[in-house]
Amino acid sequence: MNKITLGIFAFAIIAMLGVGLISAQGGLGFKNMNEEDKAEFQADREAIRNAVEAGDYQIWKSLMEERISLMQERLTEEEFQAIQERHQEREENREGFGQRKGMGMHRGTGEGRRGGECPFSDAE
Repeated sequence: MNKITLGIFAFAIIAMLGVGLISAQGGLGFKNMNEEDKAEFQADREAIRNAVEAGDYQIWKSLMEERISLMQERLTEEEFQAIQERHQEREENREGFGQRKGMGMHRGTGEGRRGGECPFSDAE
């Protein structure tokens, strides 16, 4: 494989992983998509994967350009606010999880069912 082909292949894999991670995390408001848009997005994702596996640069490039243009359309202040709200909700949920400890809903290291007491501590 020459260096150009290897570089293109590496870029394709990185791009696929990046797009996959963005979509898996809700990315740029993709959680707000209706079912038809989600199905189309998944079909495009599969087409990108097929283009990479087939080594078809032109199809891969056109599909990526389409995806980039769709993402650019979603770069709005409203989308940013929605992302910010979801982020804040996740942070609040994480903070709330730590507060549950006092309610017996969280067990840390060594806190077992007996509140940290070892049933064998009396045994000699």
